[in-house]
Amino acid sequence: MGLLIPIHLYSSVSLMTKNPYQTPEAALSSATQQETHEVIRQEHIKHEASIKSVGLLYLLGACVMGMTAIGQLVSIDYDLRPGMLIYGLICFVIATVQCFIGINLRKLKRWVRIPAAIVAGLGLLWFPIGTLINGYILYLICGKKGSMVFSPEYAEVIETTPQVKYKTSKLTRVVLIVVLLSLIAAICYAIT
Repeated sequence: MGLLIPIHLYSSVSLMTKNPYQTPEAALSSATQQETHEVIRQEHIKHEASIKSVGLLYLLGACVMGMTAIGQLVSIDYDLRPGMLIYGLICFVIATVQCFIGINLRKLKRWVRIPAAIVAGLGLLWFPIGTLINGYILYLICGKKGSMVFSPEYAEVIETTPQVKYKTSKLTRVVLIVVLLSLIAAICYAIT
C-alpha cells in the first residue's frame, strides 16, 4: 500500500502564495514608523520650505499683476487707447494664474507641479534674471526631492510629524530685513 499525501499540500495555489526563500517581513511599530517619518521630514524640510517660498513668490507676483490690471482697467479712457484694455485683461489673467499656482504650491498639491512647471518654463525666456530664478523653480518642482515633497507618502509624513518645523537662520533674517528696508527706502525716495 502506498503513502497517502493530501493533495492540498501540493496544489499550485499553496506553492505560489508562500515563498520559502522570501525574507521575513516584520510589521513596523508605530514608534519606529514615527521615527522614520521624522527622518524623512528632516531630509526634505528645506526643500519643502523652498517650494512654499516659491508659492509665496507667485502670490506676491499675483498681487503686483492684480494691482496693475486694476489700474489699467479703471483709469484708462478706452476710446483713446483700446490697447490698454487688452493689456489690463492680460494682466488680470496672469494675476489669476499666479494666485492659483501660488496657493496650491503652498498647500503642496501634487497636480500643481504641471502648471507651475509650464509657467516656470515660460519664465526661462526672461533672460538673464528669469532664467536663473525659473531654472531654480523647475529644479525645486521637478527634481527628485520635489517629487518626494509632492507625493502622497510625504503628505502622510507631514501629517504625522507636525512638530518638525523649518528654522530660518539668523543671517537669512538679517539679509531679508536689510532688503526690505532698502526697498521701503527706495519707494519713499521715488514718491518724494
